[in-house]
Amino acid sequence: MPSEIRIISLKDSVQRRTEIEAQMARLAVPWSFYDAATSLPDWLPYNARHAVWNRGRELTRGELGCFASHVSLWKWLSEHNDLNSMCVLEDDVLINWSFFEKAGEFDASFNGFNFVRFYGKLPVSTRCIAPVLGRYLVEYRRPVYGTQGYWINKAGAKLFLSSIQKVVRPIDDEMDRVWAHGVPSLGLYPAPLTELDFGSTIEMDRRLDLPALRGSDRIMRLLARAAEKARRIAFYAGIRWFRPRRLPITDRIQSA
Repeated sequence: MPSEIRIISLKDSVQRRTEIEAQMARLAVPWSFYDAATSLPDWLPYNARHAVWNRGRELTRGELGCFASHVSLWKWLSEHNDLNSMCVLEDDVLINWSFFEKAGEFDASFNGFNFVRFYGKLPVSTRCIAPVLGRYLVEYRRPVYGTQGYWINKAGAKLFLSSIQKVVRPIDDEMDRVWAHGVPSLGLYPAPLTELDFGSTIEMDRRLDLPALRGSDRIMRLLARAAEKARRIAFYAGIRWFRPRRLPITDRIQSA
């Protein structure tokens, strides 16, 4: 079964839904809206103190809702018997419709990989892998951030889920942590979509002036950043650090 396109959108975001609906009308591929979450479910714990250590601040309500929306879709895919992959889009994008018209070819074109981003917020160094669908499949060597659009298969969804024990950073940060979940950070060049400026409340909240950390929080923040950098460098140098087996979110839900 070809990839289905799921579009994350708040139920009351009329303008955004109208805009993306007009774009999707040009495609002869299955798609549907996925009502975005506004808070985390009970089975996904959030640790505000650890968020401060990892990101220098607590996460915003929008970031928590975004995290819940993507993780819930991964869980849905991992449990869907008739679907092997899906395309996830957010509702604030402008798509290259001729590219997404080929969604039925994504599984074959991305064979051997679990996750391919369609957009990245930062320009970073890449390694070219192969030509794909009139573009180049590339590997990002540093975090690129952004959750605007991507293809993911069932195996990739399960790997992402198994690496998450609690929410301590935004979801795009988690997706970039190749050293934690083992899913290569791949993308396409040129990107087949771009982000529209609807005045993201998540981005505005992220840019608010924040007070400097003090005492133990400042020390833990420095240690957390150093540890992440060391893990990233070790990973790309070919050093695989021992990690204990983790209980996937899907198993934790069933045992709760």
